[in-house]
Amino acid sequence: MSAARHTAARPYCLAALVTVAAVAAWILTASNAWASTENVVAKVLPSVVTVRGQGAQGSAFAFGKPGQFITNFHVVEGSPRVVLTSVGGVGIEGYVAATDAGHDLALIQSGIHPYPLLPAVANPKIGADVLAIGSPLGLDGSVSKGIISAINRKGNGSASIQTNIALNPGNSGGPLIDAQGRVIGVNTSVADASQGIGFAVPIKFAQQLIARASSTSPSAAANGGISRLTIAAAAGLLALILALIAFRLVKRRREQVRIKLKSSQRKRFFRRNAAPDPDEEIVVDLYSESAK
Repeated sequence: MSAARHTAARPYCLAALVTVAAVAAWILTASNAWASTENVVAKVLPSVVTVRGQGAQGSAFAFGKPGQFITNFHVVEGSPRVVLTSVGGVGIEGYVAATDAGHDLALIQSGIHPYPLLPAVANPKIGADVLAIGSPLGLDGSVSKGIISAINRKGNGSASIQTNIALNPGNSGGPLIDAQGRVIGVNTSVADASQGIGFAVPIKFAQQLIARASSTSPSAAANGGISRLTIAAAAGLLALILALIAFRLVKRRREQVRIKLKSSQRKRFFRRNAAPDPDEEIVVDLYSESAK
């Protein structure tokens, strides 16, 4: 009888274990979700700076090569040189290296080198969680969270990603970040007389701007397409050839040194135990002869 009861209780025990495991997994996932947002912000925040130009202020973020930053064109328009300030840091001067007014983007080159952010791998999806980081109203390092409300939105210039994040003056040029810390777009504008309707330019246009700037840079044109690696290889080959030539010349000739000692006593120095007299001198004759 007891054995039958034990067997009948097994399904209930299994169901209880499955329920406990499911609840534990849900709690763990929820806690990790909150922790991941904090980790993403901690990783991205040092790469976002405040941009100050002639009468304008916005945000920018490290993207592309070290020292390159992306921002909005309307933030730096009319300002060939700007000042970049990291969160709680000192302002560093930068210059506008390239612009794309059609997509409201600009590329800044500066002497500070925070870790460049990476572009999102997947296309943005409606309902996905996103973060906006920037300096709204001059409050640097501000973070806002929301979702993607729409994609491929028309009628907003180049900005086609719509979010429900409350953007303010100073957010322009800051990054729109996905849950993995990758850049989806560049925050650029808000809808007039709206609350919580913001727009961002897809990050692919920033990648295209960097590619065009790299292909037309003065250094690339001056080198004529020859890379530093090619120049280094040619220099190494020339050095190797010169070393081989020098080795052959030394091998074909042997040098001998003959040392004579002149003294008033006419005695060889190596046969004497005492030091040479002051009137003695050492004469070194160098001569060489070709090897046979």
